[in-house]
Amino acid sequence: MKATIRFLVTLIVLAAGVVPATAQHLPAEQEAEKPNALEAQAYLVLEDVVAATPALKLPQNRSRLQIIAADLLWKRDQSRARSLFSNAAANILELEKLNRRSVDHDLDRSQSPAQLRQELVLTAARHDPALGYELFQKTRRQKAGTPTGPDDTYLEQLLLTQSMATDPDFALRKVEAMLDRGEYSVAIVSVLENFQEENKPGAARLSEESLGRYRQLLENVVVAALKPAPKQQDNTPDLLPYLRTLLPQIEQHLPARAQAVRQKITERSENKKTRQGMDQLTYLTQQGTSNNLLNAAASAPSEMRDRLYQQAAFKAMDEGSVDRARQIANDHLDTNTRSVVLQRIAAEQQLRNGKSMQVEELRQALAVIPDHDRVTVLLQLAEATKSDDPKYSRQFLDEAFGLVTRPATSYKQIEDQLQVAHVLGATEPERSLGLLESGINKLNELLSAAASLSGFEFQIFKTSEMPLPGDNKLGAVVIRYGQELAILAKSDFGRAVAAADQFQYPESRLFVRLSIVQTVLAENKAPAK
Repeated sequence: MKATIRFLVTLIVLAAGVVPATAQHLPAEQEAEKPNALEAQAYLVLEDVVAATPALKLPQNRSRLQIIAADLLWKRDQSRARSLFSNAAANILELEKLNRRSVDHDLDRSQSPAQLRQELVLTAARHDPALGYELFQKTRRQKAGTPTGPDDTYLEQLLLTQSMATDPDFALRKVEAMLDRGEYSVAIVSVLENFQEENKPGAARLSEESLGRYRQLLENVVVAALKPAPKQQDNTPDLLPYLRTLLPQIEQHLPARAQAVRQKITERSENKKTRQGMDQLTYLTQQGTSNNLLNAAASAPSEMRDRLYQQAAFKAMDEGSVDRARQIANDHLDTNTRSVVLQRIAAEQQLRNGKSMQVEELRQALAVIPDHDRVTVLLQLAEATKSDDPKYSRQFLDEAFGLVTRPATSYKQIEDQLQVAHVLGATEPERSLGLLESGINKLNELLSAAASLSGFEFQIFKTSEMPLPGDNKLGAVVIRYGQELAILAKSDFGRAVAAADQFQYPESRLFVRLSIVQTVLAENKAPAK
């Protein structure tokens, strides 16, 4: 059974390339008006989401929705966006407090205060680094005798990198503050590397005072990097590997240090020959000939040898030597791997000899494949025949559609519905929307059941509300529906939003609505000049 599926999929991939769906162009006037109209509608929905968010019970849901909304509103209403960022910070602090009090510490990573704090700080810093640092301080968890914990150090490194992209001068001042505290982060190297580059267009900005400060900071980093490599338990990062990119600036500003840095880097490189050998094998896999791969496999570590022989067989086939590919497989591969490779070789040989299976033969072979696998293969066949046999392509797609219109009884069947809806969305958005709408009814049943069982069999809901996105399949499916409806909103915004409103639970409804708004506003941004 599995061999049949593998053969069909291999044949499809070899037989035809993916042909992108043809875009449907509106008349010029409508094309110009549609983005503006969609954007206006999207902002109206965004306002509704913002207004409804405070009523949610879980601070993690409120904070994430407010972070996303603030990001979307920044260019339109900066003052309001700042307020939303501040509200999100307050909700994160509330979540932190609740988490400390509660014996229930099973928050998944995506819902943890640390993760939400990172999203808040970095999103805000993308617009205004000073605001990012303000929120970083505001949400800092105070520990007795430990003003800065590991999470704070890591987040500040990320914040520093983000600040460099937005405001290099601001980032340089923050580097100085970190070094004054004796903190050496790899992010500092990135800031120093890019600082002068960012200032080249306006050289006057790089004042003598700034240049002097830059030299001193560079000196401090070089001194720290030339010290013996930190022990494994030491939290100080090994900066030396990152100094290679700073060598031109070290030679310019600290010529007396340049030779020592070069020598240290060379010594460290000589101790990594094994790693270089692995890199060479990776290069051969990607760029080498079948002969190169065979030679490398003969002396490669045992755990890599089979993969290299397999790649050698595929490379020989790509080079046009099917017989040699078969010989490599027979001589060097174990039974299971050899079977897969030989099946691919057989499919390739059939194609080259003009004896590939006909469409009807493929249809007969599909009869023995389980429904879940059949839907996937039918969609691949529909794509593979779309260009040369559109009639068959439509039949394959219709057959896949027929398999997923029945009420889903498993997550696999829901995934099949989403796959078919996604494919249909490119050419038949109304049909796709209908399929998603019927799926939402089923999701409401599952959400209601999960809420009823919360505390008994499941713990998906907390305080009668489901954290989203969450680390469970049900939450992931809700988010997937939001993504698919967001794509379809370009064709029918009103119906997509109406479908989102079919979700009975407010948290699901708001997250799906916001997904639609995000996609519409992202696609209607003016191109950079």
